[in-house]
Amino acid sequence: SDYDAATYMGHPQEKIHFYVDGVSGQAYSHQDMENYFKRMSVPTIAAYYKPISHKRTIQILLEEASKCFTLPSNEYKQKELMALADLLDS
Repeated sequence: SDYDAATYMGHPQEKIHFYVDGVSGQAYSHQDMENYFKRMSVPTIAAYYKPISHKRTIQILLEEASKCFTLPSNEYKQKELMALADLLDS
């Protein structure tokens, strides 16, 4: 049973079998996610379980990578990465 966030009306967690960290590729079970939210004292809400698009995942990775270039000599790299992320919005 495929999950389609656009058409499924129930809680997304009911249709998802596992979660994948977009950065590391690590898979997490429902129990892993619940334990993490409890440990962080964060209430579990449906929005946390909704998938994001591939495009948005790439944008997030570009934005995070840009944070590595904080020295003035590397500022151009940070700006280029942010410009790439912005291009995905258009």
